[in-house]
Amino acid sequence: MYQKNKTQYIIKHQIIDPFRKKGNEILKWETEDRDSVILVKTFFSGSNVTDDDKAVYEKKLKDLGLHKYQLRFFQMNLSKNEMNKMSSEMTENILKNIEMQNSRYKDSLQDVYKNIDEGLLFGEAKVFYPNLFALGVSPVVMKSNNKQDTVWSAFIQWDSLSGKLNKAEAALNIQRYLIKRLRTDTVWMQQTGK
Repeated sequence: MYQKNKTQYIIKHQIIDPFRKKGNEILKWETEDRDSVILVKTFFSGSNVTDDDKAVYEKKLKDLGLHKYQLRFFQMNLSKNEMNKMSSEMTENILKNIEMQNSRYKDSLQDVYKNIDEGLLFGEAKVFYPNLFALGVSPVVMKSNNKQDTVWSAFIQWDSLSGKLNKAEAALNIQRYLIKRLRTDTVWMQQTGK
């Protein structure tokens, strides 16, 4: 979460703010995680973004070490003032749409969790670490001032014969395995001996 917030800060100050200073009005910007790339979607009103402009911003992302990120600009025909003048009914419909999208996201997260076979995860991890006594995983919702994020948490318990095992290294390997297996970028680990 720290890394994600740090990256958001860098994108805002190094890409979005300079784009705004060129006379564009940023209506909204967000990141969208795809399998092999993370899109930075910017919705704006103002002048057209040329191929040269895109190339400059893409190069800046690469120079910042954000090789997995790609920019997508969406020019809107509405200014912020026009958006503010929208009828309250239209605004209410937009908010309902956002709420529905959030609800669908929560439902899809629940579906992912329902499809996790903890017994299978435990069996696969135990092949490499026979001293593993128990393994449990679950999504954890983290809330900050105005943001909410969901991360995976894992709890491992070692049996009484695991004394000589380098538990820190083993937990790190299990964490890497779970990150791949759960298709996520973060798994918080907790461990204990029996």
